[in-house]
Amino acid sequence: MAQSNPSLPLLGTVFVCGACVMTIEMSASRLLQPHFGSSVYVWTNIIAVIMAGLALGYYFGGRTADRFPEPRVLHRLILSAGLLVLVVPLFSSAVQSFFLPAFGDLPPRGAHREVVLGSLASTVILFVIPILLLGAIPPFAVKLLTQAGKPSGAASGQILMVSTLGSILGTFIPAHLSIPTLGTRLTYIIAGGVLFLVGAMGAFRKKAIPLILLPVGLGFLCEQGPIRATVDSIYETESSYQYINVLKPPSEPAGTESVVLTLDEGVRDYQSLYIPGNPLTGGLYFDYYILLPWLLPTDDPLDILILGAGAGTITRSLLQIVGEERIASIDAVEIDPKVIEVGSLYFDADFGPESKAVSREADGRFFLQTTTKSYDLIIVDAYANQVYIPFHFTTKEFFSLVHKRLRPHGILGMNVSTFSTNSPLFGSIARSLTQAFSTVYRTPIFGGTWNQMIFAPRETLHRTWDDLTTEAIPDPLHVVYRRARDLTQPLLTSGSRAEVLTDDWAPVEQYLNEELSNQEPSVLPLGDQEQEKTPSVTIDLDPEASRQAFQRFSRLWEDDERENAFNEFLLAYSLDPAGQDYSGYAYGTFLQDGEIRLAQRFFETAIEREPDNLDVLYYRGWSLFELGDVSRAATVIERVVRTEGNNKYVPAAWSFLGTMRFVLGDLGGAKTAYHQHATHDPDDPGARAALESLARIEAGRPRQAAAFLALLALLSIGYFLWRKWIGTSPVDMTTSPSENGT
Repeated sequence: MAQSNPSLPLLGTVFVCGACVMTIEMSASRLLQPHFGSSVYVWTNIIAVIMAGLALGYYFGGRTADRFPEPRVLHRLILSAGLLVLVVPLFSSAVQSFFLPAFGDLPPRGAHREVVLGSLASTVILFVIPILLLGAIPPFAVKLLTQAGKPSGAASGQILMVSTLGSILGTFIPAHLSIPTLGTRLTYIIAGGVLFLVGAMGAFRKKAIPLILLPVGLGFLCEQGPIRATVDSIYETESSYQYINVLKPPSEPAGTESVVLTLDEGVRDYQSLYIPGNPLTGGLYFDYYILLPWLLPTDDPLDILILGAGAGTITRSLLQIVGEERIASIDAVEIDPKVIEVGSLYFDADFGPESKAVSREADGRFFLQTTTKSYDLIIVDAYANQVYIPFHFTTKEFFSLVHKRLRPHGILGMNVSTFSTNSPLFGSIARSLTQAFSTVYRTPIFGGTWNQMIFAPRETLHRTWDDLTTEAIPDPLHVVYRRARDLTQPLLTSGSRAEVLTDDWAPVEQYLNEELSNQEPSVLPLGDQEQEKTPSVTIDLDPEASRQAFQRFSRLWEDDERENAFNEFLLAYSLDPAGQDYSGYAYGTFLQDGEIRLAQRFFETAIEREPDNLDVLYYRGWSLFELGDVSRAATVIERVVRTEGNNKYVPAAWSFLGTMRFVLGDLGGAKTAYHQHATHDPDDPGARAALESLARIEAGRPRQAAAFLALLALLSIGYFLWRKWIGTSPVDMTTSPSENGT
């Protein structure tokens, strides 16, 4: 009786396994995105781990096939791999959360190390064993084919071809079909379910039919839980590009309705913000874009292009503040259609038929390349993985294209996230920009952030900030205008390692990761600017004259006569420094009202007159922090906490110092400062919360090493258990098949 040819079902099994390997790999980045993003480093970890698993699998499969060359063993390998893939969606969020602190715990400056190591550990735990088992299939199949009589060369070539064809199909299915329509978790359930059923049918035949209920049940369970468990999350979804999360800001009081949009890993930063009833964002960098139209001619309505529109924060502010009568059109370009949809649902973005704003679903560079329209203002606010500017938005070719699309009086506005204007990242972007634009300005964003707004006219500015007055600017922008007026300066390109970035070479991720990994404090040069100094004058104390001068200051300030008001303020201070909380007033009124030059001049005078005054030192530290000079601010506050005696600022100063050390990435210094805060004020819940947050960060580091050791132990135990499970009658390679009964 002729034996049936096993080649076709075996080749079909190999094809399915090859498809599932690539489905697992392609979907792995989407599984990791909500926690770790999808940077080149995360992708490197995924590819390296998959390749390592396959390499181990090839060796393991060859050895196993020589000892147990039986189809049932092959199918048990596939069954085990399918079962492990099936449970990946159930445990992936818990595994990843184990290695990464919660939203808001980790500052971006310390995030890179945790993201790289956490994603590596998570990938190893979730995927090494199932990929190892799937890697064992091709050499095992070759053994079975040669055992059936096919020549070894033809058998290996046939198996590799079929496996590769399956991998090609598995590459396309997640990207074009399963993830956009079903999501990542169901993609894994389908891949694992197919493997599980193929293995079960081969190992158990008809008895395997009831097992079909297992993947169905797991699919139902996966659909019940959140993609990523985030406190105060309002809405989350997956798109073809990224993980999308709408949530309440971490520091937002209960009962408020503000929402932010985070993408992928969401480490502290967010892409869009909506504050109901407020057309602006409270002084964040978004608001500085809204000032730029006042540097343009006012004769004709403006055509505006936004590259990286997100959920519509900038678009909404332009329409409400600049006004639709002065705007001809806004082309809001956003690559992700689901982000546009979220903007309409949660961020009051108006892209309706009656609106001047039109959403354009496209990559920003592609849109700029293909459009023939010219613009008065081009805003570049495209980011990936929270803080990374896509490299093709930083090259000299890109800036030349922007220059080409601007009208003669047009302006480019762009935000750059950097910890230092002397960094290779900022210096290289600046140098690349000056290849196309002859004049470039930068504005450090007030408030202790790491944002720098860059703007550049195609030719020359029609007007400067000094040409404007508050009368020409709408009321909501007065504070932002004063800050821009006082902080804007020409952009210098002499930073260290400043190179021209090109489409062929632009290591922007590497540059930013160097900043994120750098634990040394980075000082923005703002604090070292030449400032207008007020000469020290010795005046006899006169409390009554001081009181009258302060009253004149209040009236003049209300009348918007700022310079005259400031002179009266200095006079009042000089006549009676202890008569008012002058330092607190300079911080709370001058700085917060945008009068940065006045605040700087006051603190110059006060430090010269009272170098050891705690009020002056404490608020001087706050002012430096708000101006972005975090390192110098920390130095000033350290003087405050070291001052002995009746020091009312000690608890608050320790807390403030902890915050600054945290921002600078000095987690050890932050921990020490928060411990001191808790010692001086044990009833303050803020100190306990900060220490708990730092403890979660520190706990993630030994966890990564422990996880790798545990995985190695599991692999060793699993190997010995596997040898016992797959069969008890290994083939004796010194005997023939007829002699050993196989």
